[in-house]
Amino acid sequence: MAWLPCYYQDMDGKRAVILSFAAYAAGYTLTYLGSLYLKADFISERSSVVMSMYSIMTTILLTLIFTAWYFYSQRTKPRLTYGLYFGCAIVFFFFIGDFVLTVLPSVLNGNITRALSYYINPLFITHLAIIPIVAAVTGEYLAKVKRPH
Repeated sequence: MAWLPCYYQDMDGKRAVILSFAAYAAGYTLTYLGSLYLKADFISERSSVVMSMYSIMTTILLTLIFTAWYFYSQRTKPRLTYGLYFGCAIVFFFFIGDFVLTVLPSVLNGNITRALSYYINPLFITHLAIIPIVAAVTGEYLAKVKRPH
């Protein structure tokens, strides 16, 4: 990996990609199950806010879990910047997964306004901003904690 810039040298790219997709899949599954449990209709404003808050709480928990799992490897050194990069990787793969599973079917069905309204919602933007922040803080915390080996 000598061709990568120096700040990527201590990161495990393949592990980051796999865990980013796993985090997205877990988040998508938990959000779907939560919408069934909460009987969310996504049409009413109250239901949309409740689901957004549920999704944000789920995202924080999953980001903590998957970031800790990412840094559990001996090859990755926990740092604030590496946590931030991993969080950005999660967001990147979140967009890829959402495009394939949500946006593309909405566009093909001619319902593009519903898909776009979801992405301009301030709660969605907050949701996205939380991921790199939580991953960075987790990376910094794990850098200060003695790792069991």
